[in-house]
Amino acid sequence: MAPLRFLLPGTSGRFRCGGLLVELQTAQLLAAGGDRPVQLVTYRQREVEHPYLDDLLAEEAAPGPALWVVSWGFDVPGLLRRLRGRPVAYHAHSSGYGFQLPPGVPVLAVSRNTLGYWGDRAPRSPLFLVPNALQSKWLERGDRLANARRPIDVLVQQRKSSPYLLRQLLPALRQRGLRVELQSGWVDDLVDLFNSATVVLYDSADYWRGRGVSEGFGLPPLEA
Repeated sequence: MAPLRFLLPGTSGRFRCGGLLVELQTAQLLAAGGDRPVQLVTYRQREVEHPYLDDLLAEEAAPGPALWVVSWGFDVPGLLRRLRGRPVAYHAHSSGYGFQLPPGVPVLAVSRNTLGYWGDRAPRSPLFLVPNALQSKWLERGDRLANARRPIDVLVQQRKSSPYLLRQLLPALRQRGLRVELQSGWVDDLVDLFNSATVVLYDSADYWRGRGVSEGFGLPPLEA
């Protein structure tokens, strides 16, 4: 069967974010299914372990052997132009970027909000609701039934949190004697961190409102 190629700007450094993790997780889940080969392809940052888009396009005449999956927000229009004549689908997370899709490009929407957005703006495209899935580690290692008190009362991830949450609510909770943890750096494995917290607060509305686009799926609350 035709291989699936997930296009990413890079997989490390400045490209680390929730959207990257979701794409990597999706690729891993599909690869584990074994139905077809799955590849990660980068297009901004060359990486030894992954093929590079420019090289593949130079080697393979359209339509080529693969089904391509694009996802990276503002990069999508340019990627679709470069992939013209090749099978390609859009894995849509956030909405509101303002670009138009060429007729016929399938949309794999991670939420009903994103599905409705593209249903209105891309009526000639096949539309599919494909919610993000939890990796098995959350079910296998998630300590959902623990009765003992956990070392963190309230856990907040600093990125995307509102000024109200950071400047007013968290200080007030600390004044009440609660053990509050503000996670600001990159964490490779969130399961242990979430297992150590009684409550996880997630408040991203202000963040997305200021950027003019919507939340994609909001995976952290489901993970928590």
